[in-house]
Amino acid sequence: MFTEEQQENLERASKILKTIANPMRLGIVWLLKDGREMSVSQIHEILKKDQGLTSHYLTKLKDQGVLGSRREGKNCLYFIKNTDILNVFKCMKI
Repeated sequence: MFTEEQQENLERASKILKTIANPMRLGIVWLLKDGREMSVSQIHEILKKDQGLTSHYLTKLKDQGVLGSRREGKNCLYFIKNTDILNVFKCMKI
């Protein structure tokens, strides 16, 4: 049986994995994995997806604690906040 703390950790990990279990959200994390900071515009141009959809996915990733953001002038730059998520890429061949 799991302790209460272990159960909470499993729940948190499950939520994070569900959050990135989408090709576009996974792509966003991949773009930022090397410590980059990028704006919505930069990300949507690289992924060639609608800017509104890109913004929606960034908000979801931020709400789940995967990403953080900071203001720089008019732009909001996104970065990986939870670096533990990078361990997921060690399990995949991308």
